[in-house]
Amino acid sequence: MTVLPDVTVLIPARFDSTGRVRNLKVVLRYLLHHFRVRVLLGEEGERPRAGDFLPEFQGRLEHIFLEARSGHFHKTRCLNALAREARTDLVLTHDTDVLLPPGKYLAARDLAARGCHMVLPFGGRCLNVEEPEIARIHATLSLDGLSEENCSLRHPDVYGGAAFLRREAYFEAGLENERMYGWGCEDNERVRRLSILGCRIARIPGPIFHLAHPRPAGSIGPDNPRFQANLAELGRIEAMTPEQLRAEVAGWEWAKPPA
Repeated sequence: MTVLPDVTVLIPARFDSTGRVRNLKVVLRYLLHHFRVRVLLGEEGERPRAGDFLPEFQGRLEHIFLEARSGHFHKTRCLNALAREARTDLVLTHDTDVLLPPGKYLAARDLAARGCHMVLPFGGRCLNVEEPEIARIHATLSLDGLSEENCSLRHPDVYGGAAFLRREAYFEAGLENERMYGWGCEDNERVRRLSILGCRIARIPGPIFHLAHPRPAGSIGPDNPRFQANLAELGRIEAMTPEQLRAEVAGWEWAKPPA
């Protein structure tokens, strides 16, 4: 087990299917097996349910609940609440349904520790992991044997799933853009915004593995009713100059550092 005293893992979650709960358990078991690290789980929903679904992790992670009645997960708001609670130099934003080999996390953490503002611990290709491989990962806590030969290509170039960020730079760049709701464009917007602001962004070669699960209707991409608004917000941010963008994020109340 590798100790990561300078990292806090931020996991935003909404318990909207049994598949997502199962995958979150796999992710938590895997991360806590390989790393001694502070984990903050941010749950959004009508009432807290982490205690019901994740009793085996009590005392092993910290839980933050954000009440929400909307049918669409406000992932960006959830991540920002978690970032405000982190106190380490580095944070690792991490989805509930992705994993990487331990060495990829460590290589990305080392780059961020040396001054890179954002490091994606994968090269861009996202491979889909189906049963029975998910069950095997749950049992062995290993990704050995997974490759493009036995995992289908989910997407050739993604920017989300997991990212190491220098926390101070993350705040200066506006954290997550809370105008983005649900899934769709939010990861691309974050990368484009940090890039425009001059942040150093790097990637570690290799794929990221996505654990398959059912999705609620209309939750992702063009099927998400808010997708067009997210796409428009991405275009608005991309059209800004660095000076305009710095003035924009200076007015984002959610990005004010905690006292």
